[in-house]
Amino acid sequence: MHGFDDYELLKGLDLIVAAHCTVNKKKIAELFSDAYVEGKAGLKITLD
Repeated sequence: MHGFDDYELLKGLDLIVAAHCTVNKKKIAELFSDAYVEGKAGLKITLD
């Protein structure tokens, strides 16, 4: 998501994982705090 800024596309997602290369992590986290998870080494995500 490097350089991504079309935030409308993220609306309605249950999970948004931004990793180290995501330039706008802070903005995405602010806008989608319920779905946002910061990706990092060792992160495990269980999907139902």
